[in-house]
Amino acid sequence: MLLPMRWGNLRCGKRFLAERSRENSVIIAYLNAVGGQDELVFDGFSMAYDHMGRMIACAGQFTEELMVLDLPLD
Repeated sequence: MLLPMRWGNLRCGKRFLAERSRENSVIIAYLNAVGGQDELVFDGFSMAYDHMGRMIACAGQFTEELMVLDLPLD
């Protein structure tokens, strides 16, 4: 699933990801680059949600980070 960051605002995006992970009982990882390219600005803020719609990890905004997660596959 590819989602443009023009959802409106961050709160709307968080709610969208939580709802999709919960209603489909899946883990969702939303990944975003940091930096700029032409007119586009990538603000980071990658995040992951568990199958119940709970945020289980979140990276910072406008900072490069390495986020490593151990996820249950059962």
